Amino acid sequence: MNKIEYKNYLKSDHWKKFSRIIKSKVGECQRCGKNSKLNVHHTNYECMGNETENDVLVLCKSCHNLEHFGKTFVKCPAPKKRHGNINHNKGWKKKVRAYQKLQLAEIKPSKNN
Repeated sequence: MNKIEYKNYLKSDHWKKFSRIIKSKVGECQRCGKNSKLNVHHTNYECMGNETENDVLVLCKSCHNLEHFGKTFVKCPAPKKRHGNINHNKGWKKKVRAYQKLQLAEIKPSKNN
């Protein structure tokens, strides 16, 4: 699926209904726990049109942006030029660090193992 087909799919009735149901069912960001400005993020693109709960994550707008752009934020020398629609001036470094800590916490084995 190319970028244009993907964007059209996100506008489809099927996707709108699926994402509305998933957001309602989960009810909060699966990264930080916020319950406002929720988005549905694909974890893979193999099941487009036949997604299940296992193929997506419910994320708040901030965590969704970090999911897509988090690593780029840190390295981007002129962020406003590269990602003009994202406000880099309002604590984005803190958000990136918090997101990276979450990622590390998911990867690290527990001390009890």
